[in-house]
Amino acid sequence: MKTQNIRHAQDIRSRLTTIIAEEAELKEDEVSTLQSFEDAIDSLTLLVIVADIEREIGVKVPDEQISQLSTLDEAVMLVTKLLDGQLSWVNDPVSHETIPGD
Repeated sequence: MKTQNIRHAQDIRSRLTTIIAEEAELKEDEVSTLQSFEDAIDSLTLLVIVADIEREIGVKVPDEQISQLSTLDEAVMLVTKLLDGQLSWVNDPVSHETIPGD
């Protein structure tokens, strides 16, 4: 199981790196070396990144979490928790509406 969790996190990291790089117009290796998103990403771009994450990965990032995302590692941890149901909101893949988690 631990190997599956590591693979899951690596897959998430790879997908998030691609999304962030595309929207912030950075190279993928630059994304992973950013000390903070604030160094290269303005707040509007961050909102676009979050919308892409929600659409492409199928999670709903709670508004209060958006302002707390400042590194790739934090984004990976948040998305992993959302996918694993450790946070309370996910997107309903059928209706695309936000529903409370269990």
